[in-house]
Amino acid sequence: MGMPIGIWTRKESVMNHEARYLFCRFLLKDVFFRKFPGAIMKTIMRTMMRLKEKPWIHCLLNEMLVMVKSKAMKDVSETGDVLCSRENRDYVPSSSGLVVFPDNPKWYLVNVRKVNYRIQENGSYISIVNGAITPHYNGMTRNEFYLMDRDTLEPVSPVRPMKEDISLRREEERAIMGLEDVRLMPDVGGGVDFYGITREFSYTSAIRIIRGTYDIKKGVFCDTTVFRPPYEENSCEKNWSWCGKNRYIYRWHPIEIGSIGDQDRLVIDERIETPLFFNEFRGSSAGIMWKGYMWFSLHSVSFIEGRRKYIHYLIVLDMNRKKVVGVTLPFCFEDIQIEYSIGLDIYKGRVLMLYSTRDSTSKYVRFPLQHALENFCFLDPHVNKSAFYQHIYTHE
Repeated sequence: MGMPIGIWTRKESVMNHEARYLFCRFLLKDVFFRKFPGAIMKTIMRTMMRLKEKPWIHCLLNEMLVMVKSKAMKDVSETGDVLCSRENRDYVPSSSGLVVFPDNPKWYLVNVRKVNYRIQENGSYISIVNGAITPHYNGMTRNEFYLMDRDTLEPVSPVRPMKEDISLRREEERAIMGLEDVRLMPDVGGGVDFYGITREFSYTSAIRIIRGTYDIKKGVFCDTTVFRPPYEENSCEKNWSWCGKNRYIYRWHPIEIGSIGDQDRLVIDERIETPLFFNEFRGSSAGIMWKGYMWFSLHSVSFIEGRRKYIHYLIVLDMNRKKVVGVTLPFCFEDIQIEYSIGLDIYKGRVLMLYSTRDSTSKYVRFPLQHALENFCFLDPHVNKSAFYQHIYTHE
């Protein structure tokens, strides 16, 4: 089913941008979506991939993607709760990261973040201290870890706390204390490194990226460094995507890749052109190398009726050719709400993602890789699609 996009691009149209936007919004939402939601969704994605300008069209299409009630991943997958300790009821589990355990490739090392705050229906935050709501917002983060079997996803170790052996300057009056959104990645020396975000140890009052060693033998975050962004000092730095030794993707339109240089600043040295709608993408997981390609989970955020709504994507990069192979259609884990995912792996033909909802749960979802590829849109015209699929479907 084709999309009636001619009216959007005709230069001779007498309709102004606002009128065209409203008219096309009516056609899409109230006419075509009712009968052809799947076909419309793929056509929207393909159209957005071709757009290099016309921001009003881009805004329309992005809104349409959010409106589509795509099939939640829980409907096609295995789901469950990530393990965490329960002795302190002030804290609830939140975002969790993982990496293949270097001492046993049949296990995962899982980091679970726990927080003492809750997101309210209106989007505001409250904190819980000693079982009571505090009059002032005072968010606290704790981290713990355990080992998980890669096949059964069952725990193979007890949960242990992670402490912060950090010699950086510590601020006592920050909105959230501790290390947040901890991603794990392999260290070239055979250990595990981490990166996450911090206010408490930031050199400024703003959120910054922190990286260091994840030492499970001692149960500590150590050897830490807080990174500086590549450009002006932005108010928030939290969505970088690790893509190899000392390499990070800073943003996705265009894709900007750099290494940490002098004064611990990210220096951009590579750029990859991307479609306009990649401007909506934010980094979620660290990259994983699988079948010769780098895979990431990403998200975008829309504000509907004053509330944040997250939608997610898997994206595949060819790091050798510096090309975006393709991206999946957007999806949600349970519903279009505050969902955040920083844990990703592919193993034996299945995709595993760890995610949180409203910063108050920590869960996993595992689904067939085939499901993701059935909803995959290619961006690189030079990719042999048949060869790509054959290569990907040859499992480990």
